[in-house]
Amino acid sequence: MDKKDCGYQLTILDTFGHFPMGLDKIGEKLKFPKFSLEGVGGKTEAYWKKHMRELLKLYPAVFEKYSLTDAEIAIEAWNSLKAEYEPREVACMHATASSITNAER
Repeated sequence: MDKKDCGYQLTILDTFGHFPMGLDKIGEKLKFPKFSLEGVGGKTEAYWKKHMRELLKLYPAVFEKYSLTDAEIAIEAWNSLKAEYEPREVACMHATASSITNAER
């Protein structure tokens, strides 16, 4: 979706400041499991996490599914935070130190 369509753009640079765990654990808690790369091309998930460019080149559909699932988990995590804060009339979410650092790059 083009950001002009809705007037807003959400950029998630860091979830760890709000959820001190990996996306796999966040996904489990939200009942939104992370896509596994285990066994793709006969290799381990640890291998593919270190060789994402190779995964993209050899298995573009798998790469897309893995990437989209990670993004969907991050968005669901954001939505759960937003749902928790909105009834308390918290108007904005503050950035974490690491997200500020990454945003300046």
